[in-house]
Amino acid sequence: LDAIGIAREILAAGRGQDEYDYADPTDSHRVRVTYPRLAGDDFPGLTAISRQDLHDILVRKAAALDIPFRLGTTVRSIDQVDNAIDVGFSDGLDGRYELLIACDGIFSQIRTDVFGRCDPIYTGQAIWRATLERHPDSTVPKIMYAGAGKMFGVVPIDQDRVYLMAGMPNPEKPRYPADAFHDLIRLNFSEFGGLAPFYLGQITDPGQVAYT
Repeated sequence: LDAIGIAREILAAGRGQDEYDYADPTDSHRVRVTYPRLAGDDFPGLTAISRQDLHDILVRKAAALDIPFRLGTTVRSIDQVDNAIDVGFSDGLDGRYELLIACDGIFSQIRTDVFGRCDPIYTGQAIWRATLERHPDSTVPKIMYAGAGKMFGVVPIDQDRVYLMAGMPNPEKPRYPADAFHDLIRLNFSEFGGLAPFYLGQITDPGQVAYT
């Protein structure tokens, strides 16, 4: 990222950190993990940033370099030729490229086209997520509360917001009503202490919560 000139912009928009704390559900500290600064002393071990902020930075950089990109278009054909890849698009255009990168998710159609069908397997886990306001007195850069079969993690993504991720076993794969997500996340993780009650208390609307 530094080589293409956006590492410092990402660091400014996100939240850099070198440490990750683990605690039990009662907020008893267990261990602190330190991430190595693989990119050199100028950059932290990791940087958390919202997807939207990262997307905005990447789009601005691509535009500044006059890199063409189109939205609302999908790949309809892929043909490997000598030292290149011919790609046909749903808008009727075609192109030849040196490299094709597929970032179309767990149900990737491009992966299926290239390697054959490979359906994902349900792991029996459910994840609840929300973006919330950061605790004003929190000095912990990143923390994971680990309980019996459950986890509750808080990751600062900039100076004012955190990304909450909470996981639990869900072997039967039930479909919960979307209008009850805010009540269900508070109920399912009510046993967690530490910062958890503060963040769960912010969740008052089902639209704040993503569930998979």
